[in-house]
Amino acid sequence: MIEKQNKPKIRFKDFTDAWQEQKLADITVNLDGDRVPVTKNKRIAGPTPYYGANGIQDYVAGSTHTGNLILIAEDGANSVCDYPINTITGKAWVNNHSHVLTDKPGISNYLFLGKRLKTIKIKPYLTGSDRLKLTNNELNKIMLKVPQFAEQEKLGDLFATLDLLIANRQRKYQKIQTLKRQLLQRLFPETPTTPSLRFTAFSHNWVTKKLSEVATIKSGGTPRLTETQYWNGQIDWFTPTEVQNQGYLHHSLKTITRTGLNNSRAILLPKDTILMTSRAGIGKMGILSYPAATNQGFQSLIPSNQINPYFLYSMHDRIARMANKLASGITFTEISARETANIKLIIPETTAEQAKIGDMLKQYDQFLSGIERELNQLKQVRTAFMQLLFS
Repeated sequence: MIEKQNKPKIRFKDFTDAWQEQKLADITVNLDGDRVPVTKNKRIAGPTPYYGANGIQDYVAGSTHTGNLILIAEDGANSVCDYPINTITGKAWVNNHSHVLTDKPGISNYLFLGKRLKTIKIKPYLTGSDRLKLTNNELNKIMLKVPQFAEQEKLGDLFATLDLLIANRQRKYQKIQTLKRQLLQRLFPETPTTPSLRFTAFSHNWVTKKLSEVATIKSGGTPRLTETQYWNGQIDWFTPTEVQNQGYLHHSLKTITRTGLNNSRAILLPKDTILMTSRAGIGKMGILSYPAATNQGFQSLIPSNQINPYFLYSMHDRIARMANKLASGITFTEISARETANIKLIIPETTAEQAKIGDMLKQYDQFLSGIERELNQLKQVRTAFMQLLFS
């Protein structure tokens, strides 16, 4: 560990020197004096990002800073544990809620320092009670163990490459999401007619159906928590926090036994059942990839032979919007089975057309899932490097 032996667990082969403890103030230049806060109604729109404590707030004309910069929240940080620290390059407009530092040529590398600062606990340096603040005096007290400049540059380039790969995946994911959203708007008509985008083999008007006409609606239940024989069995048992419009569901956090199922209101739902959360975040959906059970926080939809399961799942945004309008409650809003049954859908008459649409949307979702997996893997690699280098 760096703190004990002054050397990281991994490093580039050309470097062997111990890392040295340095005061942040000695290896950076403070540019706080150039900050200019501007109230929203007085900002002039433009291409320059306008930064506050937690990142970009707006885009404006002009700039206060340019170059390689490290932005560290002064006050108003939205998280103490994941303290807002950003490295940027180019033009920026920074208000007085974020400190602005730059590196010293030949002494420090801003990309390395940005990542190094993310690994230390900022809380001990914060002052105040209601609104915590990282004063300039406390900022200058921060001590970091850092390598020689050449090694900093190497590590800075490594993290810059990983950050770029992550940013590219994020942009790709967002573009596909936008394309899918536009596609859904054209695929699903708002009135009982035909959509503006359609497979050529189909021509019939779409029809209005209640959910109860195309699906059986079932809730769930929770086995008694004190009965150990009811838990840790072979039956997956989902709760609402596990269902977030992520397509097929594969594993639940908790499982129950057949005895637990039989001694509660939980029921074994068949494969392709669409779970829909019915309280505290109404309308989130997922599809069972195998038989499973849920707690009472769902109105689950068991599709009949009149509707394609993935087509029905793909309508989750519209169903959620209507479900939230129908929900009621004093302590928290909730939608009942009766109210769920009355939700009206506009769907193709034939399951063949439903299946065509469902299959196409499934491909989009699988593509998005693939990008999301790559994104998560890259983030894990970055985290692993930071742990090996800085812990």
